[in-house]
Amino acid sequence: MHRCAQLSSIRTLSLCGCMRCGDGAAAALGRHCSSLTSLNLELLTKLTDIGVQAVVRGTLTPTPTLALTLSRARTRTRTLILTLSRPSCVAAG
Repeated sequence: MHRCAQLSSIRTLSLCGCMRCGDGAAAALGRHCSSLTSLNLELLTKLTDIGVQAVVRGTLTPTPTLALTLSRARTRTRTLILTLSRPSCVAAG
């Protein structure tokens, strides 16, 4: 748990191409990385809408803006748009 507390200060993170990262990693980011302002989740073939929703919900509470890059992730456009329609969330990809 001590290590998770240290994650709260991370502002920029790229997991681009990380083959092991998916919904579980995204949910953990949402829970523990409350200061994120830029997150690159490109090429995460195990990431689905569920993971995107978890990271967006978790990180937008304390941080007003999150730049999120998702190209080539396995997300469905309709659900993704609904998730990202929250105020102050910018999506690229």
